[in-house]
Amino acid sequence: MNNLTFPKAIVFDMDGVIIDSEPLWKKAMIAEFSKYGIRLSESDCRSTTGKRIEEVAAFWFQRFEKDPANLPELINSIEIHLIALINQYGQMLEGLQDLINYMKQHEIKRALATSSSERIMHAVIRKLGLESFFEVLCSAEHCTWAKPHPQVYLNAVQHLQEDSHDCWAIEDSFNGLVSARSAWLQTVYIPEQPYRASSADFIAHQVCPGFKAVTALLRSLKA
Repeated sequence: MNNLTFPKAIVFDMDGVIIDSEPLWKKAMIAEFSKYGIRLSESDCRSTTGKRIEEVAAFWFQRFEKDPANLPELINSIEIHLIALINQYGQMLEGLQDLINYMKQHEIKRALATSSSERIMHAVIRKLGLESFFEVLCSAEHCTWAKPHPQVYLNAVQHLQEDSHDCWAIEDSFNGLVSARSAWLQTVYIPEQPYRASSADFIAHQVCPGFKAVTALLRSLKA
């Protein structure tokens, strides 16, 4: 891991970073794929973390030799199911509010770069009450390539009008870290708890167990 410098901007991943949505994604995917005779496990769902739902759906349909004509209907049903779960159960991850306050106090710019669709992105932002926090919102929905390609991060940095090297990316997945590093951002990895060592540890500039550690890291760099 390399030393970080104090950022001019922080770009957040969304699912599993600002909201504990990964269990909700798994629940929606397992339920909706089962309607097409595809029985996914939680491990199966975890293996595609960080990818767009279009890519995930196409991958499993090809694996199980299902009719691709049904993909749009499946994707829509997964997103509807997920948004309902977000509205019912979604909550901000511990320590994020303190980090938000610190970033505002020190005028650190804020952006979101997610593989999720715009309607899911806006559902999360509304649920968490973060409409006024993020200055830039970027969904990979309309990108030619999603994570691990750097396009969504490059878009975020461009809208922030900052140099990539002066920005942090906060991620929870290997694909997300590859995307951010390929766009030349400094990377902070918040792994799923309980922590298990993985290849993501070796490509992140810093591993933090949660947002309290991220805020403490910022304070130490500012001192």
